[in-house]
Amino acid sequence: MLLVFDTSMAACSAAAYDMAQGKVLAARFTLMERGHADALAPMIKAVMDEAGLAFHDLTRIGATLGPDTFTGVRTGIAMARGLALALDVKIASLDTLTAIAANAAPDKTPLVIAADARRDEIYFLGASGAAPMVLPVAEAARRLPEGQSFVLGTGAEALIAAAPEGRLMRLSDGDMPDARNFARLCATHPTSEASPEPLYLRPPDAKPQHQTAAAAETAVTLRPASVGEASV
Repeated sequence: MLLVFDTSMAACSAAAYDMAQGKVLAARFTLMERGHADALAPMIKAVMDEAGLAFHDLTRIGATLGPDTFTGVRTGIAMARGLALALDVKIASLDTLTAIAANAAPDKTPLVIAADARRDEIYFLGASGAAPMVLPVAEAARRLPEGQSFVLGTGAEALIAAAPEGRLMRLSDGDMPDARNFARLCATHPTSEASPEPLYLRPPDAKPQHQTAAAAETAVTLRPASVGEASV
């Protein structure tokens, strides 16, 4: 049995999946901008209860690695690591864009995923099996497959506007990862001996503040005081 979940974007989802039968036993999906850390554990319990499973029935955990929000990605990975350690099972991890692609019907090819990355950029997946990239919207439009493609994701409209007219057909199958849909991928995806790491496609916004030259000139140096220097 497989338990999969996602907290990487503006949604939280979880599903229990019977790998032998290729069947989703129970699933939940909720749109949310924040609060994933509070929502995930109760959602997992609800899914397990509805599926009639105990945690010792699980033989694999599935989770998404990003890219997207720093906190959301880490929430899901931390839960996956904790459950895998407690249950002594392996983790099958997917990038977020591949998880979104699982929402589309198999005949919707070629399929492009475009997730809003802010700053006039998108997280872009241009072909099945390719690695996700973060690109300016205009650059992503130049990298589209030949001919007409289908597109999913929160950045789809921006990419459609930048692409030549008629090149992209918008799908409405879901722009967020949904555990009930990508569970089948985690069931066959290779697991790793190493713990999964977050997938970030650009450095964090917060950077260490370096001391300016003026501040360096006025920096205070501390040293032990002698007896003669002590005030009475």
